Amino acid sequence: MTIPGKKVPVDKIEKHLHEIWEQKASELKQDLVRSSTINFCVTCELSLLDKILELLHHVVPYHPGRVVVAAFDEHNTSEQITAHVYTYCHEKADQKRICSEMIILHFGKNSRQHLTGLILPLILPNLPLYLWWMLSCDQLMDYDSLLKSTNRLIVNSPFLRAVDMETLVETVLSVEEIKLSDYAWGRITNWREAMAHYIDPDSLQHIQQVTLFSSGENPALDAWLFVGWLASRLSWTPKGILSGRLTFSHKDQRIDVLFENKERDNQHLLAVEIKVGPDQLLFRSQQNSIQILKNDQFLASIPLTTDPGQILSNELDVLFQDRIYLQALEKLSELFHFKKGIRKDEEQHHTY
Repeated sequence: MTIPGKKVPVDKIEKHLHEIWEQKASELKQDLVRSSTINFCVTCELSLLDKILELLHHVVPYHPGRVVVAAFDEHNTSEQITAHVYTYCHEKADQKRICSEMIILHFGKNSRQHLTGLILPLILPNLPLYLWWMLSCDQLMDYDSLLKSTNRLIVNSPFLRAVDMETLVETVLSVEEIKLSDYAWGRITNWREAMAHYIDPDSLQHIQQVTLFSSGENPALDAWLFVGWLASRLSWTPKGILSGRLTFSHKDQRIDVLFENKERDNQHLLAVEIKVGPDQLLFRSQQNSIQILKNDQFLASIPLTTDPGQILSNELDVLFQDRIYLQALEKLSELFHFKKGIRKDEEQHHTY
């Protein structure tokens, strides 16, 4: 894989960035706006680097600053770390160029312990640090010093194939004093808005069954988060969990939640079917929209944001902690603890 930018010694990154700025200003013979609003650190597998950079190039014009991408190569056992630097510029309507600094650090399998020591000195002072973590969540807690310097942690991405949802929930909820964002949560924003607008509040208390259709072999992150959101908003209590089916209760009423999966490359939500009394509501994705149908009759259509750059940019715009997101995770945690309780009871039963 060819890594873009100029290869430089890791201890000379600042020096070479300064030289690049001077060279670019001289070549263009026009004003460059060196704007910095955030420090944005991204951790990912090396195989995803091209896709990550393409996405970031769509985001940094709206959130300029210093971007540090830490790419890990599990097939490289060397302890050597390489660095590449370049600037990425976006020309605005007034002909001014907004430029950001791009730093790519290439880590081998045996050099990941140096991640914090390399990133923290590169952080621009007096600006927030956003950390987009795209490695496995069980590795996140190994970087306590980096987390303590982080203002906002972003988990999940459009490139994840499969995630252990239980590990993700417990890890994210264990992170303290850091604002949390979730790419998958941003991806279901329009789904949540559609349901909130097109289901009568009184009807919400009489839901009997929810079926979530998603792509991939396992329920998508989007589907799990949608369940957590719905159950937390409506105060559902977990009562059962089996493969492909969850059971909740509320005021002596049983609610069944079913997962239906279709074989596709990327995991995301495709449709939500809700049974309320004699009525059946269907929310389904159709190109860049969500169509809403009631008893097979078309009701409305609302826009669906599917562009990864726009979804990420929207998450970066959020300055506060989304309490509803945390409550959705807490409800999923309650569900998974219920599942563990069932397993423990079964083990004790077999023991006796």
